[in-house]
Amino acid sequence: MPSDKNQTTDFQSLREACRLANHYVTTDMARLQKLREILIENIKVHFPECIVHAQSARRLPGTISIVFPGIPGDVLITNCQIIAFPVAYLVVRGQLDLRMF
Repeated sequence: MPSDKNQTTDFQSLREACRLANHYVTTDMARLQKLREILIENIKVHFPECIVHAQSARRLPGTISIVFPGIPGDVLITNCQIIAFPVAYLVVRGQLDLRMF
């Protein structure tokens, strides 16, 4: 059976780990949000007709939902080699198509 001293030490260690995790997550989220804002600003400079969805909503850092009117999704995906495309719903020739990118 663990001693009360060990339980106290374990609790203190867990509390400190949680404090550090919260600090780093909060700091990293703020940094990623700022980077997202910079990316959106730069995209809008080059594609002023783009539509950014849910800009005022709380989102996961590092995610953007954006539409480029007039640019087919397959052309966009083919020409954006450094952007990760998760499972996405696309409309291809008028039909809904689920693809993994």
